[in-house]
Amino acid sequence: MATVRDQTILNEIQYAVLETTPDGGATFPSGLWTAAEVLAFLNARQRRFIRQTRISIGRASFTLAPNTERVDISALGAFHDILQILRVTLIDADGVWQDIPASDSFAVDHADPDWSLAASAQAVPDAYSVTDLPTLQLLLMPASSVGGTMWIHYLTDPPDLDRGVAAGDPDGQILVLQAELSVAMKWGTLADMLGKPGRAHDFKRAQYCEQRAQEMEDLMLQLVGGLP
Repeated sequence: MATVRDQTILNEIQYAVLETTPDGGATFPSGLWTAAEVLAFLNARQRRFIRQTRISIGRASFTLAPNTERVDISALGAFHDILQILRVTLIDADGVWQDIPASDSFAVDHADPDWSLAASAQAVPDAYSVTDLPTLQLLLMPASSVGGTMWIHYLTDPPDLDRGVAAGDPDGQILVLQAELSVAMKWGTLADMLGKPGRAHDFKRAQYCEQRAQEMEDLMLQLVGGLP
């Protein structure tokens, strides 16, 4: 699997927008963008690509105690790199796997208004929610009366790209994505740079760059999910 470094992509971006001397994204002498701004665009595009294509998936489990309604995922070390939850499954004492669908408290309140008023008698929650709580907390509606082993499948959150500064690497930081997929990040970052309000705004070029980035996302979706 070929790898690529963030400074390589930033150099290509600097060439594309005719910055005088590409230096791995350290400076933008034109003054149309700042180095921090472009790096933020690059990080956002990396996360968007993972979210749109689901190309980087992790999973981890933990023991769910009986009658646990709220789970603080941030306190579980296995979930330090979670970007988005995809699937929640509960395994009971008999080894039976039960998928728990995603929902929110508004929908569950209308389906079962009393779910939170009394001790749960259900072995498997009707649904889970992440929308009604602080980040990285899971609400089970209602709580499982018996507990078990809970598995969570999730999209992994890539490390922030910083041009290798934190690691002291002068060549830049290696991306989580393969080199072939970094094209989407390059074109997506260019779309964000050219689409921002200000002197750098160029609607036609930004639109073209966005189409190129979308092409790679669509291609990866076909490779992962199969052709229609």
